[in-house]
Amino acid sequence: MGAKYVNCLNFQQMPKYIGKQNLPIRLGCFLALVILLLLPKVIWNLIGNSASYWYDMGRAYSFVILYPASLFLLYFWVSVVHKEAEPFKIFGLEFNFNTFKEWLLGFFLGAFGVTLYMLYFFSLKEVHWSGLAHMSLSLLLMETSWFAGAVGLVLIEELFFRGFLFYEAYKDHRKGWFAILLTSILFAILHFNIHFFLPLFVMGLLLGQAKFYFDLRIAFGIGLHASWIFLFWGSAMAHLWTWQAGSNGSNPFNNILLVLLLAQWCLFLLFQCIKKRTLRKKN
Repeated sequence: MGAKYVNCLNFQQMPKYIGKQNLPIRLGCFLALVILLLLPKVIWNLIGNSASYWYDMGRAYSFVILYPASLFLLYFWVSVVHKEAEPFKIFGLEFNFNTFKEWLLGFFLGAFGVTLYMLYFFSLKEVHWSGLAHMSLSLLLMETSWFAGAVGLVLIEELFFRGFLFYEAYKDHRKGWFAILLTSILFAILHFNIHFFLPLFVMGLLLGQAKFYFDLRIAFGIGLHASWIFLFWGSAMAHLWTWQAGSNGSNPFNNILLVLLLAQWCLFLLFQCIKKRTLRKKN
């Protein structure tokens, strides 16, 4: 027993030891490393406000250190703990022209859906177009930096949830529904906003179904996710439109219509996945 415990504390043996543990323990160890990465940003945000030097330091830390370090951590974990030679390929991300095409397809389909959705609210006069007259150079630069950060965040979120977490869950249980359900629940919880939990959960289900439809590749999901971030949050942050709460007092981001729209996409992709699997079995 003592020798086994000593081996656990041996740094060289630790990755191998962690790789043999069950899913909760592996995720707990990974979470401890993530917390260490996030700690400086959390401290800087706590001691500063949106106009302070420390808040700017927190944003700089995200761009310069946190994002690259997060990608490296995902790569390091799967290559060292699970001994995989091509971690990003395991996550479903390859760097080729087909990936670019799937990304574009996801982005334009997402943009089309968001446009129709927002036009509905424009028709109800609950959303009002503000225009570009107020746009200044400083605001444009701020929004450009915000968009660059959002693009990086989308990539890391998809690699983390539909890549790393999906791989970890699917590796143990070999059940697609379990991996999709687990990643969707964690995707909604880790956004730390109870008001958006249901839309984020259904969005996670949709992105998980998309991964299966595209043979465990995530480029389509990255494009879909990026279009939502760009058109929803980007246009709102740039003050291109203003929201006037209707009689139900909700907003476009947690409206029940958004949940139903995402749910319809989920069902469509689910039936397409079943159809695709049936055709493969016949062949």
